[in-house]
Amino acid sequence: MTALTKKSELHETLNHINKQLKQYTTSDGQYKTNCEFRFNPAYVSGMPIKIHTCNDVALLISILGYLVKQKEAYDKAAEIIGANNYPNFTWMGYGYELWEHDIKLRYNIITVFEKVNKLKLAKQELEKFLTNEDKLSLVLSTIQTELGITVSNE
Repeated sequence: MTALTKKSELHETLNHINKQLKQYTTSDGQYKTNCEFRFNPAYVSGMPIKIHTCNDVALLISILGYLVKQKEAYDKAAEIIGANNYPNFTWMGYGYELWEHDIKLRYNIITVFEKVNKLKLAKQELEKFLTNEDKLSLVLSTIQTELGITVSNE
């Protein structure tokens, strides 16, 4: 490959990384529960698991698995007693769907955070190969895109 091809590839890769970083930094989720989970809701003196700050993916999976089983057992019990019209399953005042939403949201936040860190590291490594002129060009391009400015290259 020629130096010009490598330079073009470098710019293309950096542009791709910048687009992905911009995509990942726009979050559109809000939690729907109070994010405080207990496996035993009657045991209120212990510390709840705070879903919105939990970084343990295995624990999040365990919580959701527990809720899945609790909901299945609840629905099965309603079927056994012949209840056709019964209240939806809730855990600590929130429906299963709300807990599922919050756990999925937290999982996505954790995994996006990891992806963003990897992209930032890759960007830092690639930027080492940019000349000052290339750096200026990228900064100008980014600013122009943000401001909606189109510049004709004559």
